[in-house]
Amino acid sequence: ELAQGVDSLKPEQRGFLAAAQKHLSDAYKTAGAYQLEGIKAMQNAPVPAEIKAKPLYYYQYLKQLLETLEPQKKAVRAYYLDICKDAHAVGLPADSLAQFQERWAQTNFMIGNDYEKLAAKILREPQIPTGMGADEKEKLLFQLEDIVYELQDEAVKRYEEAMQLARQENLRHNDWYGMIMESLARLSPENYGKTYYRAILIGTDKDWIVRGDGPAGWNNKNMPPDGWRQAVTISPAAPAFPNPAPEVLWADNKSIAHLFFCKPVFINGIPRSAALRVSCGGKYNVFVNGALTLSDTIGTRGLSAMDSAVTIHKLMQGGDNVIAIEAWAAGSGGSGVALQLSALLDTSEQFTSTMQLPAEFTFAPKTPAIPASGQEPSGKKQAPLAQSYTRLYKNYGEFKQAFVDYDRRVLAATSEMKKEHVLLQKLQIQDNYYDTKIKAMAAQIDSLKSVLGNLHREK
Repeated sequence: ELAQGVDSLKPEQRGFLAAAQKHLSDAYKTAGAYQLEGIKAMQNAPVPAEIKAKPLYYYQYLKQLLETLEPQKKAVRAYYLDICKDAHAVGLPADSLAQFQERWAQTNFMIGNDYEKLAAKILREPQIPTGMGADEKEKLLFQLEDIVYELQDEAVKRYEEAMQLARQENLRHNDWYGMIMESLARLSPENYGKTYYRAILIGTDKDWIVRGDGPAGWNNKNMPPDGWRQAVTISPAAPAFPNPAPEVLWADNKSIAHLFFCKPVFINGIPRSAALRVSCGGKYNVFVNGALTLSDTIGTRGLSAMDSAVTIHKLMQGGDNVIAIEAWAAGSGGSGVALQLSALLDTSEQFTSTMQLPAEFTFAPKTPAIPASGQEPSGKKQAPLAQSYTRLYKNYGEFKQAFVDYDRRVLAATSEMKKEHVLLQKLQIQDNYYDTKIKAMAAQIDSLKSVLGNLHREK
């Protein structure tokens, strides 16, 4: 730190300074790794056999172990945060700072995730002893469910704390923060499912645009404003896709063997996960914001086959995006292409569209067919098509989103019904227990009365 303020250092002295900074960075990393390894060793330490043989005691033991180790995990999180704050002062390079920010984000997520993973383990592996009676087994399952609910509640609290801390320290632009938001939406959909976490589904439909040539920028946000036409639906549902399936598109001039499709997509949130599925009659290339994402260079499988790519959210961003397809027709597969994009959005950050859409994207008039040469046709445009139906939603995306929201409400209602069912079962068990106790006490009273009656007769 002192050496950084000296202007008269010689080149070899600056080399020593750079080496010292590297060794300091390595020492920070090693110290943090040792702390995490110590926590991991304690968390994965062997459990005494007499405890592990009893599921209820075993999972209570693991829950208490997490609670015991939590202060140490928070200490590691604070350790990495201090390094991030002091990185500039001690002269750590930018790549080292990014590594420490990544480790902080991972530790921040880990605290809540350990509780969630234990809850999932109980549901997946209740470890019911063999030979246990039906009533005893049912009682044990209820008790284990209690632990699951407690663990999930603790996970939500830790995730909420992690979310607030990431926002406070401006360290939320990473995958770990996205996983925190996804976990909160999954564990507490009534509070976070709609507010912070939203699923979107975008498929090929008549809102896509198409052209017969591929000029510079056609597959990204610098797309040329002219030369586009409205794509034509040649099949309402692609056969290779599950419902709801995207439409199969081509141009109104079906003799064209090579086309360029495009769809500007505005995403009002940060993509945390995303996947693509595509089916094409011939060869194809799919681009996300200009980056080649998926392709088939042979093109002999036809529309009955489907390809997919996952974790493409790193190619996307909040705000304006462009999905583009270069497609070829094939003699055996026929013409047509279908695509579907699914994504999960963190909506805690909002965006505004700044992209200038091509004039043809409004589709007010129906445009003439694309000639096989791909050149702009001459002639007067036809009058706008009359609206032949009444729409409740602004677009098909909103219509699909309504189904997503409905499924989420069903899931939340099912979760509440399950909790109430478990509560009723617990009350029934307690009622049976007290009935048994009352009957035993009544029998004891009858026995005492009989004894007293015998004593009176003897007198």
